[in-house]
Amino acid sequence: MQSEMELIQRLSDCPICCDQLEDARECPHCHTLFCKECLHLWLSSHSTCPSCRKSTQRHQCKENIPVQRFVNCLPVTCPYNVNGCRARPAKTDLDSHQSACEFHPQKIKKHVEDRRKQLKQASDAIVKKINAFLQSNKKSNKSSNDLWVQHIDSALETGKKCFSSAEYLQAVSLATLALQLAEKSNNKEKEIYCLIKIGFWLTFQAKYEKALEHLCRARQLLQQTSQDNFNSSNRKNELLASCAMHTGACLLKESQFDEARAALEEAKALYCAQPPSGVVMAE
Repeated sequence: MQSEMELIQRLSDCPICCDQLEDARECPHCHTLFCKECLHLWLSSHSTCPSCRKSTQRHQCKENIPVQRFVNCLPVTCPYNVNGCRARPAKTDLDSHQSACEFHPQKIKKHVEDRRKQLKQASDAIVKKINAFLQSNKKSNKSSNDLWVQHIDSALETGKKCFSSAEYLQAVSLATLALQLAEKSNNKEKEIYCLIKIGFWLTFQAKYEKALEHLCRARQLLQQTSQDNFNSSNRKNELLASCAMHTGACLLKESQFDEARAALEEAKALYCAQPPSGVVMAE
């Protein structure tokens, strides 16, 4: 079936422009079909058919309506397939499909802008909520640990959404806010996690030196923090492995190949020794 479609596609293509026939014209000698515009342009500087090389004039090349009708019914690739469209409408329906296509550049642009506004509103709401929480905590200083964790997690979750939408600056800003909360609540596990996350996200802004600073801080904290400060027995190893992996990737970007190799080998050894749950892997 595929070979048949390939043959039909080949026969319906103009030999000059290698695209589907437009207003098909037929050579009177070899009966090869060309686009009208392509053939006329060729014959304006040549006196022979581009296929059989026999002497040919414009008026001799007649329109082939049946073939053109057939070609117009063939499926064509949407021009926006580079944006992700997989539709193959009939040639005659291409214009209407393009105007309605969800992968049209203007529609994608609008979707991105709408998404950006939504993320900005969500980020502003989280920041406002956290600031109000910090103000109330100054007065009472009796907030439970669960409440601190809840605010840390909400900032990180919104940061992850920003990151997945390539809003890296906003993502880092929210992760930094989460880090401040972790430091204030003396939650070492969350503090380390935030440092790793910030380091990883900074690499997407090509801020490798700053990223390494955060990852080094995370590593130092991991070495100084006892196992009792982590929720599970293998959590510390997971964070160490994640920190080593992101450090290695960052060092590669900085062309520090020996150091990068050492960090990545350390990450591999940690993962092999105790396979992580995947919690801290890059989203």
